[in-house]
Amino acid sequence: MAKSISKNGLVFFLILNVFLLMPSFAQTNIVGEWKTKDIIGYADVGEFSLTKVEEINYGHRLTFKSDGTFFCDTPVKCLNDCFVFTSGTYKQVDSDHIQLIVKDVHFVGLTCRIKNLNKEDIIRDLGFFYIHKEGETIRLIANNGILKDHEKLSLVYPK
Repeated sequence: MAKSISKNGLVFFLILNVFLLMPSFAQTNIVGEWKTKDIIGYADVGEFSLTKVEEINYGHRLTFKSDGTFFCDTPVKCLNDCFVFTSGTYKQVDSDHIQLIVKDVHFVGLTCRIKNLNKEDIIRDLGFFYIHKEGETIRLIANNGILKDHEKLSLVYPK
């Protein structure tokens, strides 16, 4: 009986070690509403900083929906400026990468014609972004499309 218990204990120990040593492949949950400094697709920046918030009264917001679409806008208080609204699709390629594609853009406001904005300049595949999580903030860092480049970025921005 003692041999049976020790064999069962050994089997349990081995199974437990297998599960504990398996790497975690949980994806960063990006679904929801985020505050951001830039309109996705309108601003050509190398990085988007996203902060999860409950209520946005000012600034830009980015909403990732669970159906693979996103919407980026600014709450409009008056029409004395030009407000840009973008929408499109996203695909989370793996736990560290997301692809963003702007499919539509709208301009609202009195100064939009003065700024001579073209939809064709905004509607495009933005490519792949490395997802770097820092507490409640997520940074989407532009990638050149080669997923292995995240290894280089992880040296600069360690997890």
